[in-house]
This record gives sequence, C-alpha cells and structure tokens, in this order.
Amino acid sequence: MKHTPTGRLFLYGTLIFGAIVFSFPFVWMASSSVKVDRELYSDELTIRPLKPSATAVSPWIDKDYYARLPGTAERQADVLPALEKLAAPQMEVPAGINGGELSKQVARGVYQRLSRLLPDAVWTGGTPQAVAEAAKPIVNQEMVGNIVGNLTRKMAIGTLRVGLDDDTEFEPKHGSPITQRWDKVSSDVMTLTDDPTSTRRTAANVAYDFTHGDSFSMTANVALPTTTDHVARVRLPVRPDDSWHSLSMTVEANGQKWEGLREIPLANFDWQTLTWQWPSADDTSLKIHNWVTLKQVGTSSVTDPKTMRVTLAVHQASASRAWWNKMRLNYDRVTDSIPFYRYLRVSIFLVA
Repeated sequence: MKHTPTGRLFLYGTLIFGAIVFSFPFVWMASSSVKVDRELYSDELTIRPLKPSATAVSPWIDKDYYARLPGTAERQADVLPALEKLAAPQMEVPAGINGGELSKQVARGVYQRLSRLLPDAVWTGGTPQAVAEAAKPIVNQEMVGNIVGNLTRKMAIGTLRVGLDDDTEFEPKHGSPITQRWDKVSSDVMTLTDDPTSTRRTAANVAYDFTHGDSFSMTANVALPTTTDHVARVRLPVRPDDSWHSLSMTVEANGQKWEGLREIPLANFDWQTLTWQWPSADDTSLKIHNWVTLKQVGTSSVTDPKTMRVTLAVHQASASRAWWNKMRLNYDRVTDSIPFYRYLRVSIFLVA
C-alpha cells in the first residue's frame, strides 16, 4: 500500500512516540541505579541524579539539600528573609562553615518544614510577618540544629581497630584522643581535630583544602599484643562528607606492603564502619562482602613482628572521577551482596 506524506508522518510519529514511552522504564532504571538513598526517597521524582559535589574544601554547605521548595519564587522571596531572621538566634555555626551562607540555607530548610506544619490560611495567604509570628512556637533550637546537620558536610574518623583471627578486636592507644593515635598527618592539605561534641563515639574531624594539593594522608604505627600473623582485618569508622573523593588504606607488616583492591568513595554523610581484610576463604564464600580485600603491592621497612603501619589516604576526585565513583557505588554494593559473577558463570555454563 502506498502511503501519502501525511500518512508516513503519522506512522513515524506514532512509532517514535511509542519508542519513547516504552523506553522510559529503562531510562528510569538506569537513572535510579546511580542515585543515593536520599535521592530515591525524595518527595520529588526526577530522572536526573544529583551532580556529585567533588568539593575542593571541606567542611562545606550542601546547597542542593533544600534546593527545591514549594510555592512560587515570589512567595519564597517574601517569606525567606523573615524566616532567616527568626532562625538566626537558634543557630550554632559549626567550625569552618560560612555563617552567612549557612543562615540563608537554614531559612530554606525552615521554609520547607513550615510548609507542612502551618495552616494553609497562614502559609499561603498570610504576610511574611504573620508567617514568622505563627512559626515562633515551632522554630526552636532542635529544629534548627537538625536542619544545620542536614546542610553541613564534614568528614570525620573514629577509633582504629585491629581484628584478630580469633574474632577479637584490639584498639591501639585505647583512651587517647584520636589526634594522638595518628603519628603523621599531611598538614599542608588537611587538619585533624578532636571532636568534643561527639557523644556516641570518640571522633575527630577532618578538614581539608585541595587547593594546596591533590591528596592527603595520615599514618599510625600500631604496637600489637600479638604477632602480625594473627591479624585478620583493620576497621575504621568514617563519616564521609559526600564529596565523592576516593579513600584508600595501606597496611605494612612483616616486610610487606598491602593495599585495598579498590578505593572507597566518600559518599553520603552517615557514619559507616569500613573494613579492610587480608585474603581468606571469606573472599570466595557466599557471605555479604562488607570489606575490601587487601592485596600485596610491594615490600616495606616495617619488619617487627609485633608492629604494623596503617596509612589512610584521600585522593581528590575530578568532576568526571566523582561521577564515575557515584555511578559504580550501587553496582559495587550489588556485587558485594550477592555472588553475581558466580551466578553469571553458572548461567553461561547452563546455556552453553
């Protein structure tokens, strides 16, 4: 059958429209695979993932956290100054954070909270002064503190622990401040300061400025209660700063130097315990691999059988590297949680 130009246009348009509709689930699936938890559970559905920050200076303020607010731009411009003035007396500015910029972002966080708490008559129709007056009993130090916590990003580390082959753990220099447990710190780029406000764990804040260099490291010489032959793993609690820079661990013992098989991105901003483990039968087991396996990369001057040297390093990620770290994060989680490649080999064998 011969089609007229109009018929061809309609046919091709229908096919293109159908292709777009039926390809959308695959686009959504690919997009979701590179989103972190707070993007997946956001109130707003967006296809494009958040751009990783790759910030050069930390601590820093996450301006994307309250980027999308309800209401018109005009309404926001009217109400936000009043909310900023209301919240300012309740706000404590963390060290290293710009107080003026933080105050503006806190006002956005208060705005979002109040949009859900205040009556519609006041929220949508009241003057900025009326909104601020109605918000006074609600906007307290606890609310503002939570918002500040949502906005500020700062890296921190906890106490280094050494796991032995009998499933016990040893904490080097137990009772000492974190800053005294690390013998060498690259001070040109970063500073390590104990955090007296941390109540749940002993912690130290890590502040850095990559304008002075593209990496930093800290080294701890660990005196062990037994020989290094009985050491199975090294654990370190870390609070990332959502910068997507790359963190690595190097361990030296028995004249050998060991390094993690992969770097760990500083993703999200909740505490997590990172584990580096020597090669063992666990690597081929069906256990969830919540550790990074160490591989031998060279020799070391550390030969004392009861001494171990641990070096923690952070390398600056470029914008493209930060995107790569973000894209592979969830895929690494999947392959750590299930024996994906074993399933793949079995499937290929059965098909063949």
